[in-house]
Amino acid sequence: MSEAPPQPSAPAKKKIVLKRAAGTNANELPACRIKIELDSDNNNGDNMESLGCKQVATIVSARYMTDNSNDSESQVDIKRVIEMTLDLNDTNSSYQPGDYVAVYAPNPDYQIKTLISRLQLTENKVIKIESLDSKY
Repeated sequence: MSEAPPQPSAPAKKKIVLKRAAGTNANELPACRIKIELDSDNNNGDNMESLGCKQVATIVSARYMTDNSNDSESQVDIKRVIEMTLDLNDTNSSYQPGDYVAVYAPNPDYQIKTLISRLQLTENKVIKIESLDSKY
């Protein structure tokens, strides 16, 4: 009588352990690692000049002038060009094609209010926030 060849053993099952990065509560946020400075010279929060804004405008329309579709044979990324129409609120400013315009988009109110509450600050204050964590 011949012995049967050894049967291959089933692969070992891996145990996966998931740890919550925010602590024991899934809704708990991680600890704040930021530095906050209040701007004592500008407490009304209305001066956009301090943020680098020379003028406040509303975007009336915007459209991409470049095609970023993946249908083309070329794999080279192209720079996005956007045509924007701005409402400059009857100012005397004018822009020519090719001029550089920086756009500062506001954050949604609910995000701002949540952050202000979490940081235990009051509204309408200009603050400087700096990350103390090098990865951000």
